[in-house]
Amino acid sequence: MSSVAGAMISEAEMKKIAKGLSIRDVRLAKIIGAHPLCTLGQDPKPVTHFEALVESVISQQLAVKAADTIFGRMKVLAKGRIVPGRVIEISEVDMRAAGVSGAK
Repeated sequence: MSSVAGAMISEAEMKKIAKGLSIRDVRLAKIIGAHPLCTLGQDPKPVTHFEALVESVISQQLAVKAADTIFGRMKVLAKGRIVPGRVIEISEVDMRAAGVSGAK
């Protein structure tokens, strides 16, 4: 299911919309036919811009596995949600223990 302006749209509905657009516009039909359906809003746990930024900073110059481990520890420290209010509550000592370097 995806969400458009708060309304849920199923995959079947997305296919119906794509088919309707393809029928009305031959040029658009070629583009639609060459690409998978839009999946915007289909992630049941969307990542905020802030969370993506934190993950990006943590992963700089690290192996993927190490970055994933450190980010997972940070999520635990932030009680499951990486948002500014929770991150600011994490002590520097705890962040360092999780693997976040002083520079980050």
